[in-house]
Amino acid sequence: MKKIFLILIIMFSIMLTACINGKLSEEEIDKQQSNTNLFKMVSRENYGRILVDKETKVMYWESCSGHTYGILTLLVDKNGNPRIWNG
Repeated sequence: MKKIFLILIIMFSIMLTACINGKLSEEEIDKQQSNTNLFKMVSRENYGRILVDKETKVMYWESCSGHTYGILTLLVDKNGNPRIWNG
C-alpha cells in the first residue's frame, strides 16, 4: 500500500511540474516535445498550455489545474472551424 501511495505522489508531482505558468524558451519547448509523439507544446498560459497536433497542426488548450487537469479543448476560429497553427 505504501508503494502505491508513493508512486501516486511521484506521478502527481511530475504532472504539476509539467504545467508551470509562464512562457517557455525555445530550448525548453524542444526538450518537452521530444517526450511526446502526437502533440507539440507552443505556449504556456494561465492554468493551461497550448498544444498543436504535429500532423494536422490543429490547436488545443490543455487544462493544468484542479479537477479539469489534462482535459483537451479544441480551439476554434470565429466560424467554428478548428484553429490551425501557422508558426
